[in-house]
Formats: sequence, structure tokens, C-alpha cells
Amino acid sequence: MKNSKRGVSPLIATVLLIAFSVALGAVVMNWGKGFITDQTEYVDAKTQIQLSCSIDVIIDFLEISDSKQVCYNSSEGAVYFTIDNQGASNVSGISIQVINSNKDTFGNESIYNLVSGAAQRYRINDTNMGVAEYVALTPMITTPGTTTRQVCTNNKIILEDPDACT
Repeated sequence: MKNSKRGVSPLIATVLLIAFSVALGAVVMNWGKGFITDQTEYVDAKTQIQLSCSIDVIIDFLEISDSKQVCYNSSEGAVYFTIDNQGASNVSGISIQVINSNKDTFGNESIYNLVSGAAQRYRINDTNMGVAEYVALTPMITTPGTTTRQVCTNNKIILEDPDACT
């Protein structure tokens, strides 16, 4: 009886397995390269933002005669404050948070551009505000090559128990 079945020779089988392994390895390496590139770009962008915030952004409440220029007017429901940009970078926005004596939170995000070396007066108001007990400001910057503002959380300034406006 003659057998008409023929198998793949061991040499051909080995060559096919090696070729399949090399092709699969190339696909995985290509995916890995793209993944690493994306992660590197993301970390570089975050590092650039944090570095710019840490070095170039320095804001504080303006002080005149050792008195921070922050006050609240409970009858108007307003908090007035003056921010001094002492850093080398322009501030493209400020996140403002005010907490009153009832622990209610009021806030907004201003889009004013505070130029380096300048001071600017702001007002946040809400008829339900009452007595302000806490004022916090967080600067935002726009990094070169982007249009979105990034929050500089490490540069937040806080003032507790501001004075009443006179």
C-alpha cells in the first residue's frame, strides 16, 4: 500500500517558525516604540508645565505697609484683592476660591492676563457671600505651543480671615 500523504520537512518547519517569531517580534517592538514615545511626550509636557510653574510663576497678595491688600464687604457680598505677579512669566488666568463663615464655597476662574511684574485688583462677588473667612488663588499659565491654560497647583496662595473693607 502506497502512502500519498506528505508532511513538511523539519527544515522548512523551523524556517517558518523563525519567520513567524521575527514578524511577531517586529509588531510588538513597533507597538512598544509608539507607546514609549507617547509616554515620553506626555511626561515631557507635564515636566515643562511644572518646571515653568515652579521657576517662572510667583504671585502673592500685594502688601502695602505690611498689610495684604485683601478685604471683604459683607453688605455687597464682595471680596476685593490685589495680586502682584513677581515672577518672570505672565499669568494667563487665576482660579479664585472664597469660603464664607457658613462654609459655603464661592469661586470663579478669571481669564485676565497678569503681566510679569504687574499688580492687578480683582473683585469676586455674590450676594449670598456674607463674611469671607478664606481666600485662595491658584495661577494658571499657557505654555508655549499650546492654547490651553494649565493650573499651577503648587503656587496656590491662601489668606485666612481677611479684614473687612473700610
